[in-house]
Amino acid sequence: MPSSSSSRSASVRRVDLSASCTFERPDGKPVALQAQVINVGSNATGSRWGGYLSQNQPRTVMVSLSADFVSLTPLDLPRFGGG
Repeated sequence: MPSSSSSRSASVRRVDLSASCTFERPDGKPVALQAQVINVGSNATGSRWGGYLSQNQPRTVMVSLSADFVSLTPLDLPRFGGG
């Protein structure tokens, strides 16, 4: 009779994809667009790592957009103190 510690789980592969793009607004300031898909195949099975069984994260889509709205130079910063 095999012990429970000798049982094996099937190999599971998870595929993650990411992409990023940077472009300029009409005023010349950069804008960055980033997208990521975690677990593209939506494998709901678990995976074994270091003797522990964990469940895969469900398919997750994340998108972010970064842009500067105000650009300060050292001359624009307020001065504190007496001098």
